[in-house]
Amino acid sequence: MATDQMAVSAARGEVPEAFDEVADRYDLMVAMNPGYHAHLRRSARTLVAGLPAGPVSRVVDIGCGSGASTRALVDELDDSPGRAEVLGVDGSTGMLEQARRRLADVEAAIRNVEGGIYGICETCGRPIAPERLAARPAARTCIDCAP
Repeated sequence: MATDQMAVSAARGEVPEAFDEVADRYDLMVAMNPGYHAHLRRSARTLVAGLPAGPVSRVVDIGCGSGASTRALVDELDDSPGRAEVLGVDGSTGMLEQARRRLADVEAAIRNVEGGIYGICETCGRPIAPERLAARPAARTCIDCAP
């Protein structure tokens, strides 16, 4: 869907569908913005600093997209275990599916670390380049085998 078509679609109240259209490219766009994650971390830090003292039962990230803002909140709250549960909510099933995929990749990377095979391409069995792992720590394939 072209950008001008997405604007018309969004104007008609079809925002979730517009985000579904770009969900598979959203993380690439975010990765191309060098300051994006730094701004998310700063915003999460500000939000957590403004929470009331003591335990907070739940922080809801409305419009969480593919999970980057939710991850920033979780990371910031990790300094206070048990303080709050973070729940990411989005109207776009495409964005939520991207978040689920990312979670599956992170869980697989953790299993690979525990199994002593982190950094090995699941497709060809060769080592994944350190530069790729630095950019995408949960990468499951080398750049040659990447989909």
